[in-house]
Amino acid sequence: MMYRLVFLLSLMVQLAIVISKPSFKTSGVSKFDVEVEEKGVHFDEKVNLDFEEEVVEMFVPHHNDVAETKTIIDHKRNLVVVCFTGVPKPACFLRQANGTIDPRPEELNMGMMATWLQDNGKMDDKHITTVKSSFVVTDGPLWTRTFLSKKMQVFTNGFPLYRIEELKGDARILPFSDPTKKRTKRQTGLRAPPCVDNAPRTLSYGITKPGGCNWLHFCKKGRDKNNLPTYTCPKVHFTYRVVYECLCCPEHKYLQHCFGCAKRNV
Repeated sequence: MMYRLVFLLSLMVQLAIVISKPSFKTSGVSKFDVEVEEKGVHFDEKVNLDFEEEVVEMFVPHHNDVAETKTIIDHKRNLVVVCFTGVPKPACFLRQANGTIDPRPEELNMGMMATWLQDNGKMDDKHITTVKSSFVVTDGPLWTRTFLSKKMQVFTNGFPLYRIEELKGDARILPFSDPTKKRTKRQTGLRAPPCVDNAPRTLSYGITKPGGCNWLHFCKKGRDKNNLPTYTCPKVHFTYRVVYECLCCPEHKYLQHCFGCAKRNV
């Protein structure tokens, strides 16, 4: 009995050390399967971490109204590619990495280890922070991919690749159509009727297809007022969509009424 008690106390101390003072892993490859519950639906997210190449790969299946996606983050080149693979027109989208939402392998390794130690490798939508982002296509399809790493070139092989940028917070985003009325064809002619009072058309955006998401638990290292190391370990549900770009009148409430929409295979 005494031996079992000593063993359990020793194990608890070891786990406490791992969580309160996580050690950075800097070599090899780590793989995590995370069981996620979102709106009552269960699925597995796969996360692969390559510490030497400084690459993160994530795979999320279709669930609810979210598309099947695969994501690769190349921190050496500061690039991110997300591919929508389970939609009628599969495509990949390239953007610059963002240190806030694109954690490094060692940061994800600490968070995912904590998820397994504390929650048996499970995450749900009741104990998480959701971060929403929208992106617009700025270029593509890109025919030359030699600027990508070999791993990223293989990752995007067989899919058209577009360059995207994040929309600013004040961007005007419209639904495609009024759900209470019969769907009508979007304005596609060369000439559009004038706006009310001849008001100028402004750039607006519309969400017209399923988005993607990733469930992440990562640890950011910082310093307190005494210059001692601290760790902040948020659990984040990162959701994202790629949107249409249109010219709309001030009175337009739905994307179908706008003119000159740039679909760009999105």
